[in-house]
Amino acid sequence: MLHQQSEPSQLLMLSNAELQRTDVALLNLLAARGLPGAERLDIERCLRTLDSWAEAVRRYVTDSYHEFRRNTSSYFHHEGFFLFLSMVTLLKHPRGMAARYQPTAIDSSDFSDSRDDFLHGVLTRKLGTCASLPVIFVAIGRRLGWPMHLAVAKRHVLCQWVHDGSRRNLEGSCPGGGDTYPDEHYYRWPAPLTRDELASGRYLRPLNAAESLALFLETRGHCLVDNGRFDEAHEAYAAAYRLAPNWSQYDGHLSSLKVHEALWQRGSRGGAVTQA
Repeated sequence: MLHQQSEPSQLLMLSNAELQRTDVALLNLLAARGLPGAERLDIERCLRTLDSWAEAVRRYVTDSYHEFRRNTSSYFHHEGFFLFLSMVTLLKHPRGMAARYQPTAIDSSDFSDSRDDFLHGVLTRKLGTCASLPVIFVAIGRRLGWPMHLAVAKRHVLCQWVHDGSRRNLEGSCPGGGDTYPDEHYYRWPAPLTRDELASGRYLRPLNAAESLALFLETRGHCLVDNGRFDEAHEAYAAAYRLAPNWSQYDGHLSSLKVHEALWQRGSRGGAVTQA
């Protein structure tokens, strides 16, 4: 049975059905345990904060829903986009939760501080990145019964609203509020996707629970790499591969790991290369 004191290794003991029933926020927080920046990680407190934020979002969207009924065209006639946009507006607004993108992470591939890229950083410092902000959006959305999922572009994580066989990309990590873009936008941004990468089935589709956890474990690996903990990084990447062998870019991570280990031994550090 998974609980708040579980170790990251115990995540691998869950079946797909158990993973599907587990709070995505808890999976993310457990994947951060033991990392630099998570020394004082209080998972129970983080989850209580998340629940309170979800309740605030519920009240906000209830009070503002008349705006959607009044002008649905402003929201592409899509209720899910309106709800997502309302949530992001409240979470980012200075009079709301005031969560924002970590300024030191812009144009950076430094994963050394887990608070930048895992949920506890958003919940305690109100700072995050595209590795953590979409997780909080999905975690809150699911608390409210919304059909939200994580998805990846190349070197980027986003959200998707999936309902009745259709899906809509939801973007909330960029400066400003929320937005929605077609798949073609992510063919070029933030890094171009090759034809083979598009055909791989990895990108721009909703991740299942095992793939979401694999994403968190890959991020764990990146943090360990940037702190010179290479054996543990290898374990994290291998765990991600065991969870989602058709999704994880295990070979690429191992190649990157060897490069960074060699740089570390020569006294030259470089940020871990995310393969998302």
